[in-house]
Amino acid sequence: MLLIGYGGTGNATTGGGGAAVAVWYGAAQHVPNSLRVVVPTGAGNPTQIQYVGASTTPITIFTAEPASGPTGGSVTTVAPFNSSGFLSSAQGPTGTSGSASPSSVSFLGGGGNSPTTANYGYKNTGSGYFQLQPIIVGVGAGSATGVGGIGCGGGKDGIGGRGFALIASW
Repeated sequence: MLLIGYGGTGNATTGGGGAAVAVWYGAAQHVPNSLRVVVPTGAGNPTQIQYVGASTTPITIFTAEPASGPTGGSVTTVAPFNSSGFLSSAQGPTGTSGSASPSSVSFLGGGGNSPTTANYGYKNTGSGYFQLQPIIVGVGAGSATGVGGIGCGGGKDGIGGRGFALIASW
């Protein structure tokens, strides 16, 4: 499972921060049979995987928090799910008032008000972008009013990119 939170919105001076990114690998026997995937459609909401059991209230088992303005998002999990497999998580990078450069903890670049460069050398001069092929990469907004790619920060006057969830099995 791969979860990415919602990107941060700029604060008129600084671009928005990148969202948290979390990856969980584990055996299918540790995953409940009935899941609910919650991907935010607005800033400030986390991306979540929830267990839907006999109760009418879903139980959150895995969360990637959104960025809050220029501050990068954090990652949380609910025990015992976090110890039932391998969990790798990274806090999102902080936004910047200038050009954003690659983050050492995440593939998501924080949004700035000038060109941004994500890990792997991808560069953005307008609105952010996100792609799965040939590799997973996200870039924050490279213009003041740009919208960040998935989970990426927006420009200083732009909004952050939406969250993302991927569940794969083989």
